[in-house]
Amino acid sequence: MDHEKALENPVVLLRGWAVNTSDPENNTWKGVEELLTRKGIPFIVPYYHRFASIEERANFAIARIGSAYPLKRVHLIGHSLGGLVARAIASRYDLPFEVLTVTTLGSPNRGLKYIVPIHTKGGSSKLATAIRRVFGTDFGALLDLSHTSMQAFNARTRNNPTVKYFSWAGHISRSTLAVTPEFMPLLLFVTSSYKESDGIVGIDSAMWGDDLGPGKHLGTQKLSHSSIVSVELVSETLKHLRDAELEHVPFVERVKDFMSTLPFGHHRPGVAPNGFIAQSLRCSVVKTAGLGMA
Repeated sequence: MDHEKALENPVVLLRGWAVNTSDPENNTWKGVEELLTRKGIPFIVPYYHRFASIEERANFAIARIGSAYPLKRVHLIGHSLGGLVARAIASRYDLPFEVLTVTTLGSPNRGLKYIVPIHTKGGSSKLATAIRRVFGTDFGALLDLSHTSMQAFNARTRNNPTVKYFSWAGHISRSTLAVTPEFMPLLLFVTSSYKESDGIVGIDSAMWGDDLGPGKHLGTQKLSHSSIVSVELVSETLKHLRDAELEHVPFVERVKDFMSTLPFGHHRPGVAPNGFIAQSLRCSVVKTAGLGMA
């Protein structure tokens, strides 16, 4: 185990859109899982259907997380569409656990500009063939990632004020794209919509911004859409997650700290005892916290 201080809370790794979980050679998080294991950080990778909608994925993940870590705090890290699933989960207030942070890796937070015209292309075209090779399907639920659909998603998926949000984006140059000729039709299609991208998602869609609510973009790296799930990047992310843990003080703890400052039963000579006032205030604050009285 690494001697570096590990996280206090478990990590949930959320896969992207068309990852085939039944293919042992297609394990997005393998290196990251090994990293977390070395550091002694518990984690899970919830299963959901590779073509499920964001809402379906979120519901599957919530059930799995609630079963593994009931009433605990967790960090959500999502790759590509998995980042949108993380955001959808964190926006809910009926969870059987608490979300501490959300980190998105190459996630299309503002959609994919090139999704809308895809359905006009012929199913036997080179573009469609390349899309099938990359995603395992032609179009389907990809249409949910259109710019218009994501505007609606962002409108209803507001930031949870108790959660810290982080993002990473990838960037590869056109010269880099030229070394992958079999994917050239798709990649050229992507670059016609984005001057700068990771080969799939534009940087301006992946990076966090004020339009999404409070959050922090941790950086844009020279990584492709698949390679952005890197051990180095997640190692750097863990530092921010640890800082979030140290900064996070649950409401119950804040109440407890506040109570410790109240002068229960103590008074100065010539001043009426204030124990009753303090006790009344204690009852009021605790009731407000929804804790009841022991």
